[in-house]
Amino acid sequence: MEPFSGSEAKVYSIIPEGEEETLFEKFVDENKVYYKDEIKDILKR
Repeated sequence: MEPFSGSEAKVYSIIPEGEEETLFEKFVDENKVYYKDEIKDILKR
């Protein structure tokens, strides 16, 4: 989550036990095809 954190804000996400990626990363992966523009907007913010 480091790429999304900065001096003014920190972003946190849960990593389920036994998983390699965060729930946020899963969300982005699952939605980037059908909601490309919306995901880009979320990542910009």
